[in-house]
Amino acid sequence: MEEPREGVIRQVRWGEVFPWLRLVRAAIAACSLRVLFVAIIGLLLVEGGRQILEYAFPYREPLPALPRGIPLRLGAADLGLTQSAQSQFGVSGSSSSRAGKSVLLLSEVAQQPRLVPIFGVWHDLASCYTYFLRITYVPDPPGRPRAIREERSWTDWIKRLLHLIWVFAVWTLCGGVILRFSALAVARGEGHSLGGLLRFALPRWPAAMACIFGGWLAIYSFGWISAVVCLAANWIGTHVLPLGWAWVSTLIPGVLLTLVVVLVVFGWPLMLAAIMIDNQDGYGAVGAAGSYLLRRPFYFFFYAAVAAVLGAVVAAVVMLLVEWCIELTLWSAELVLPRVSFGELLTNPSLAQWHDVFRRLTSAYLYAHFWTSTAVIYVLLRHNVDQTEFDELYDE
Repeated sequence: MEEPREGVIRQVRWGEVFPWLRLVRAAIAACSLRVLFVAIIGLLLVEGGRQILEYAFPYREPLPALPRGIPLRLGAADLGLTQSAQSQFGVSGSSSSRAGKSVLLLSEVAQQPRLVPIFGVWHDLASCYTYFLRITYVPDPPGRPRAIREERSWTDWIKRLLHLIWVFAVWTLCGGVILRFSALAVARGEGHSLGGLLRFALPRWPAAMACIFGGWLAIYSFGWISAVVCLAANWIGTHVLPLGWAWVSTLIPGVLLTLVVVLVVFGWPLMLAAIMIDNQDGYGAVGAAGSYLLRRPFYFFFYAAVAAVLGAVVAAVVMLLVEWCIELTLWSAELVLPRVSFGELLTNPSLAQWHDVFRRLTSAYLYAHFWTSTAVIYVLLRHNVDQTEFDELYDE
């Protein structure tokens, strides 16, 4: 009998052993110039709409501004190119060590969750929803808190509603373009022009908008149903049964409301991915997102956490390069300008504002990474639940 030959492993397909490694390609795809260009256009459109609303509704509650970007500050002395220009020209600067600067950076990021990859963008976009769901607790005379709605004028509501519509109108289109691009790039290694991607995403934009606002209306609808059940249980508990027994009936609509909130708040990016990647309609997108999210919740949060870590690493490199661009520009100006002129250049307010704008636009990477990671997470969840191949995408 012939003895079996010993097998030799010549290659290990790490992508099949650890499918989540595709999230590394998503972080890299977010650095593509086409993806960053679409993300910058989206940020500028959102900021332009905000400025118009602020002008149309002055003296009202301000809208959230454009994200500032990771607050990385790198001095010329850190680059080893020149002496501290700020101290040379009398500009106040920090004398803390590099370790102290790192601690300050981490503390500032921790205080601003919108700067954290994945979670920060989700927090920014989800806050447009949650503004209409906030409840404030105030103390009663006996000292027991009671829930009341925050007092807002109709003007504030209209302003926030228009802002909500504009934000998601922009990002369902720009995000749809990035979703399609990243799915083709990561799953198949294909590239398409922005014009072709826009022509693909534009006809599916109404379905994406319907999913977003349909979810918002579903939360309100189930909320009112739960409120009516609570009112009926309170009456029954007062006149018919003990309040504790009557209040049990409120748990059923409460559970349904919780499922709707979880599906909408966490699943709306997956709905957009289902529409842009698999050409699902609105109902199909909601069903796919709900199935993947509720059947594989731990996979979903694991992929999101891995994507956030990878995005943080690449984002730090991106922000470092941006700071180097600014500092190297100032260093080259120092070579040709006299000391007095260079000192005036450093203290010029308009120059500092343009540098701040440049840093704010680096937030485009955070948004680009959010959408590229969403596409890969959707494909990974689809493979886990439906056993669909990674490169099986809709083709026109």
